[in-house]
Amino acid sequence: MDKICLVKLGGSLFEFPLLAKAWVHWRQSLPPEKPVWVIPGGGKGADWIRRLQKVHGFRDALAHEMAIESMQLIDPFLEELFALSQSGDKWPSKLAPLKKMLADLDSDGGALPTDWSVTSDAITLRLAQGAMVEEVILLKSVGPRQTDSLDLGIEKGWVDDWTRDHGRKHLADQGIGFRWINLRLWAPEDSNV
Repeated sequence: MDKICLVKLGGSLFEFPLLAKAWVHWRQSLPPEKPVWVIPGGGKGADWIRRLQKVHGFRDALAHEMAIESMQLIDPFLEELFALSQSGDKWPSKLAPLKKMLADLDSDGGALPTDWSVTSDAITLRLAQGAMVEEVILLKSVGPRQTDSLDLGIEKGWVDDWTRDHGRKHLADQGIGFRWINLRLWAPEDSNV
């Protein structure tokens, strides 16, 4: 199997009116044969769960589990979005098998904390391990058009606590490339291809 790009598609982008067009242009800027696995952000679903927890005071682990479920609510829309950018297998994109990957991580003893110190950013970075992931790309609504550093996101508080404390080292230890892209600002001329 070819090495993949593991892409976190930020939940704040789900309400971006130009998301479909931006996704198609961005995806087609990568080499056509490069497999892309997408992990969706939690978006407003995760925000709602956070508010519910504040009101009702239920356990962090339950909130964490519910937030992961919210990340998968958008799956049918993303499948349609991927179809827009594909011609046969020319631009292969698919949803990462999130639940399976998290279960494998748990069984290896490398589980993440189950509280709000972890969001879809940390989940994406932590799941990027081993020989199958070549690069992690965070597609966001904030930050510069494109950078290969987590530093600005950490400095501005645009990432969760786990990513702030462990993200850079984790990527370096795994030898995995990284890019941060503000998809609302990105343009085809920003492409590395």
